[in-house]
Amino acid sequence: MPRALVLFSAARPPADNEVRTLVLPHPRGGEPALFARSGNALVELQRSKSDHGAWFVDDAAHAGAGVVVATPYDARLSLLSVLTTSATRRQFVPLEQVVAAAGHEGLRCLLDLDLGPLGAFCDEKDLGDGLRLVRLAEAPTVVDWLHGKVRRVAAVVDAAAAETVGASDTFVAASAGAPATAAVGPSRRATLRAVQAVCEYVADEWAAQVAERSGVALAEVFPGLASRPSGAENVWAHEAEEQKLHELAFGTAAKRQKVEAGGAAAKQTSTKQASMAKAAKGTKSITAFFGRKKRAP
Repeated sequence: MPRALVLFSAARPPADNEVRTLVLPHPRGGEPALFARSGNALVELQRSKSDHGAWFVDDAAHAGAGVVVATPYDARLSLLSVLTTSATRRQFVPLEQVVAAAGHEGLRCLLDLDLGPLGAFCDEKDLGDGLRLVRLAEAPTVVDWLHGKVRRVAAVVDAAAAETVGASDTFVAASAGAPATAAVGPSRRATLRAVQAVCEYVADEWAAQVAERSGVALAEVFPGLASRPSGAENVWAHEAEEQKLHELAFGTAAKRQKVEAGGAAAKQTSTKQASMAKAAKGTKSITAFFGRKKRAP
C-alpha cells in the first residue's frame, strides 16, 4: 500500500525523519484531531486525498497515496482550552493536575513539550522541583494574546496578497506618479481571514471577544451559524439547532413516546382480538355440533 507524502509547511521535520502521530482533542469542540510530535513541539496533520489527482513534489509526480500537510501548532492553544473548561480556572493549580483532570491521556504530552512562556494567557508560580502552579488569566489578557495572533496572521495574508500584484502593475503605478501611502495596518479582508483562522482554535467565549476586539462581526467569522442573544453563556446554538433538525426528522420525544405507546396498545389489542376470534371460532364449531338438526324437507 503506498504511503502518503508528508509535507512540512514552515516546520522542520524530525531529525530521524519519522513522524510520531497522536490523537488529541481539538481545542475548539474537543473532537479528535490528528497531530504529530516534532521534537519538543507539535505539528497539526491535515490529509488531502484524491482518486483522480497527483501532486508535484520537487521534480516528481506522486499520485494515489495522498498528501499529509504538517503545519506548526501552538500547543498553548490546547492548554488554554484545558484551562477554560477547568472547574478551577480561577485558582492556582499544579499544571500536571490541570492536564490530568482534562480526562484525555494524550494531553499529557503537553507536559513534555516546550510550551514557551505561559504568562501570555495565564498566571503562574514556580515552586521549584518542577512544580508549576497555573491559573487562567483575566479575560483582557487572554484576548490580547489571541489578538496578537490575529494581527500576525493578517500581516501574512496581506503580504501574500501583495505578491500577487504583477510587476507591470507596480511599474504603471510608479510611472504614473501615484503618491506613496503609508501602511495603516492590515486590510479588513485580511483581518477577517485572520480572525477566522484564530477562532477555529478557541472556545466560543474567546472567539466572541476576539471578533469584537478586531472589529469584525461574529456572523462574518462563522457565517451560517445561528447566534444566541447577547449575554448567553455560549455564542452559537449548535445543540438547539441539532435538536430541532432531529425533531423534524423523528418527531419530539413526547410524540415518539405517544406513537410507541399507541403502537404497543394496538399490538396488544390485535393480539387480544386474535385470541377472541380463535375462541369464538371454537365455540361456533361446538354449537354447530350440538345444535338442533335441520328437518328434512
